[in-house]
Amino acid sequence: MQTETIEITGLPLGTKTALEELVRGRGKSIEDYLRDLIQTDILSERPFSEILEPIRRSFDESGMSEEEPDALFEEARINHLSYQERLWLIERLARRLREDAASQSASHDWQSDIALMAADPQIQAELPAIEQEFAVTEADGLERE
Repeated sequence: MQTETIEITGLPLGTKTALEELVRGRGKSIEDYLRDLIQTDILSERPFSEILEPIRRSFDESGMSEEEPDALFEEARINHLSYQERLWLIERLARRLREDAASQSASHDWQSDIALMAADPQIQAELPAIEQEFAVTEADGLERE
């Protein structure tokens, strides 16, 4: 790939220092940061369909499933996070997984408990008495579901 070089002059004093501080936190060089900034600005002027055309073509040629690009985009987005942001995200995901596991476990335990109660001989013995006690409600005119 051929490249071009641009030299920028006439920047106010302190601009380079400010840029160095800005890019230090992003893990990039000044050149990479400015290159990305320029490319982003140029791309923003192009129609979205034109920007996506090479991606669509590549996707069609790759044979990927529809879910795989979503995963790739998510991974790319995560890669742009700082170390602290990625650590926070992992901790949050782990907490959600633990909550989901606890919720599923509680749901499973509840269903298991109901099944055990239904099979309990003492409860089975009490059911006819309960049905007899509530038999008077059958005369209320409401239909059973």
